[in-house]
Amino acid sequence: YRGKTTADEVRSEWGGGASVRGVGRVPVGQLTDRIMFQVNGGWGVARYINDLNSAGGMDAVFDTTTHELKVLPVLGWYVGYEHRWKEWESVQDMNLRSTVLWSMVLVDNLDIQPADAYSRTHRVATNVVFSPTGRADLGLQYIFGMRKNKDGRSGQANQIQLVGVFRF
Repeated sequence: YRGKTTADEVRSEWGGGASVRGVGRVPVGQLTDRIMFQVNGGWGVARYINDLNSAGGMDAVFDTTTHELKVLPVLGWYVGYEHRWKEWESVQDMNLRSTVLWSMVLVDNLDIQPADAYSRTHRVATNVVFSPTGRADLGLQYIFGMRKNKDGRSGQANQIQLVGVFRF
């Protein structure tokens, strides 16, 4: 990672991390549900974690007293369960499915970061998605999330999203 100090001096620092993801089949009667997971972690890898990337990256921060660039340790993960509703004959052709997902993001904040620096989030999501044709997915999703800053201040939010994916 590279950056400039206020005196236009270029600083760089190494970072690295790892990512592991998987999908497993879960037999439920005549159906095959799925369990999914992913873990991303390391130093300076915030750009690979959606919550942190959308919050401005947070790969590294400058220590203005020492003029050093310091990479941030981060960890993000999720686990989800997808159920396919094919036992309902009326929706078999529409590929109706639901997912419940739980995720967490953790940043090991440094003393030099401001009090309102992003520290962690928890998120739970559930959805219903169907495919009226092989080239379109439509769905409805509910998300509940909580964020906590370095100084301990926190907040929560509820979201309802409509989703549409069309393949050309």
